[in-house]
Amino acid sequence: MRRIHLSLSDPVLHSLIAQQMAIIGTLVDADQCDVMITDQPSPAPAPSYIFLLPSAPAHITAPAQSLPLPLKIGKLVDMVLYITLARARRDHQRSGDILLKNAKLNAQTGDMILNDHTTRLTDREVDLVMALYHAPNHSLDRATLLADVWGYAGNVETHTLETHIYRLRQKLETDIGLFDLIVTDHGTYKLMITS
Repeated sequence: MRRIHLSLSDPVLHSLIAQQMAIIGTLVDADQCDVMITDQPSPAPAPSYIFLLPSAPAHITAPAQSLPLPLKIGKLVDMVLYITLARARRDHQRSGDILLKNAKLNAQTGDMILNDHTTRLTDREVDLVMALYHAPNHSLDRATLLADVWGYAGNVETHTLETHIYRLRQKLETDIGLFDLIVTDHGTYKLMITS
């Protein structure tokens, strides 16, 4: 779950943003957050800061983000999702190789190897596999995968997940002969780790 801290001087703005952030994450103390949303400039912002200011000040440079006021809440939600997904992607890349059935996935390069056959997974396919790999029992429901991998909030109508799963299965079966890596059971997707 995304951990978000708000440090806003305007109580109305704080309340509005808190309501929206509660949909996509949990509000926490500053020392526990993945993303801090503030309207108070900091001399040395961390990469996870989002500044809400009347105009983008010159002293805020990448990797911190800024959004001008008045604010479009959808843009703020998108920015929080982007920051937390980027952090999750970096975290799983550090994990190195993982074994799936008889195949090996290099999470950094996206290379999936089975015997002498190799195929390269896209970043989104790696994110999908890693989300399932790190989930309890290696399984997640559709809504959780859409939120964790694509950053979709709520009950969005899309076939993105199904299309990616279908294409990933086709790629693994055709390119390296790996069958049934991801199975579907009553709306839950499960990563089959062992043969």
